[in-house]
Amino acid sequence: MHLELEPKVNLLCPFDLLVFSIPHSALDEVADDHGVQRIGSLASRPFTAIEDPIVKNLGSCLLPAFENPERVSTLYLSHMLMAFNVHLAHTYGGMRLGEQWFRGGLAPWQERLAKELISSHLEGNISLSRIASACKLSPSHFARAFKQSVGQSPHQWLLARRIDRAKHLMLTSRMPLADIATACGFSDQSHLTRTFVYRVGETPRIWRGTNTS
Repeated sequence: MHLELEPKVNLLCPFDLLVFSIPHSALDEVADDHGVQRIGSLASRPFTAIEDPIVKNLGSCLLPAFENPERVSTLYLSHMLMAFNVHLAHTYGGMRLGEQWFRGGLAPWQERLAKELISSHLEGNISLSRIASACKLSPSHFARAFKQSVGQSPHQWLLARRIDRAKHLMLTSRMPLADIATACGFSDQSHLTRTFVYRVGETPRIWRGTNTS
């Protein structure tokens, strides 16, 4: 709903509510990033609810970030918010991308620099905008070009580097798993274990025992 209409809601009973407040400047940034005409307004009928499954699912993906913010990287949040804004601009603002926008990946120097920046921030506290700026690209162009060149999103590549680092430390040191988790950018040992099981198929303890015996 448009905030210019000063909407008011009468809440008759308690329930959970997740509100996104998107300034028009964010939609302008999306259009500028994609090299298309800026959006005048979003197509919606005042005070008429729209059930949007994409918005619902994106919001659901963000809930764990609110519950455990220490376990969520800035890269992940950047991707989610960018996806949300692009969806609004495309679905309700009529934004259309030209075919040429989908072509081409990163130049070798851009890919090398991006990987160096991500690897030096395993804790994930570097934003997509900062990496894109270093590569002289807009965030949306960078995210697309990175995935095309590397085969993974920047956030997924970050998780893979964390796992690689954890494996190296488990093989070359006697550090406790809790310390390894911290050294690799995970919030705690349980965070490491969940990610490790998802990507490797077994717990770090079992993997370490199998590969160091």
